[in-house]
Amino acid sequence: MAAWYRQKGWTQALDLDNQMFAILINERPTMPEQEIAVLLKCANALFIDSISFKESGWVNLPPGNVVLRSVGIEMTRVSHLYNSPIILSPLRWNSSRPLRFQTASVPPSVEICHLSPGPG
Repeated sequence: MAAWYRQKGWTQALDLDNQMFAILINERPTMPEQEIAVLLKCANALFIDSISFKESGWVNLPPGNVVLRSVGIEMTRVSHLYNSPIILSPLRWNSSRPLRFQTASVPPSVEICHLSPGPG
């Protein structure tokens, strides 16, 4: 694929792809905060000359059986070369991952659901 990009003269796109891939591999995100940080690094690499992205803060939503959180993303114009307006819309990151104490390394040894099988 890289050879095809070079043949077409798309070296800038290939370099950007390699840069974003390196960000992902070096960071190896496993938690929502890390995943958002990687998303922002990649977005800033992609829009380097026009828009800057940054996290504006996390909000914990009402507690329940799972953790629900929301994150805001701010965009700032870097260059005045573009006359189109920036439309700000909140980016929500909801994590419904179970908490550590809600997970186990092996499945239960007995059936925990007593419902009859569904059709099919």
